[in-house]
Amino acid sequence: MTVSKPIIAIMYDFDKTLCTKDMQNYRFIPSLGMQVSDFWDYTNNIQQSEKMDSVLAYMYAAIKLSKERNIPLKREGLAENGKGIEFFKGVEEWFSRINKFGEENGVKVEHYVISSGMKEIIDGTAISGEFKNIFACEYLYGADGNAVWPKTAVNYTNKTQFVYRINKGVLDVSNDVDLNRSMPDDSKRIPFQNMIYIGDGLSDVPCMKMMKSY
Repeated sequence: MTVSKPIIAIMYDFDKTLCTKDMQNYRFIPSLGMQVSDFWDYTNNIQQSEKMDSVLAYMYAAIKLSKERNIPLKREGLAENGKGIEFFKGVEEWFSRINKFGEENGVKVEHYVISSGMKEIIDGTAISGEFKNIFACEYLYGADGNAVWPKTAVNYTNKTQFVYRINKGVLDVSNDVDLNRSMPDDSKRIPFQNMIYIGDGLSDVPCMKMMKSY
């Protein structure tokens, strides 16, 4: 009988963890004809005046400003922005190195992103193919291809949902039934003890605390 290898899940925040700054700052915000600080000031003003979630505020701001400037906000355009992402030294070589290390030690390593950034931008980066799944903010697009509504928003304690999805092997974000179904620990795809979370910011604290508790 073939015994399957244990799986180790490494989960990453993206902005200022893998890349050097917020992903929107490289190409997306300049494409609106704005200074980076002006965009985030605009977003923060919406958040505070409307008592709004910070992630939904920036996603709304991106749609609103694009419409006002008559600039398309399409999936392929955001993915193109991903080509301008700059990674910290060693990131692009990291995945093959740690995969080999896992293989040499009898385990399979899987990589996941859990980010409050834009999934479409991450999809366009040089490292997107390294991840088994990318959980990040994503838009719903209309018939003309332009973004009309947030399809997925990832923020703070909301991030822990995706840790549970990885734990249970329920990677389809629309599948809440299996995510919330009771499951014996020995039938979960990746035990919490086999999960590592790497992040840098306040939105990562709930996931870090969760991992530490295991």
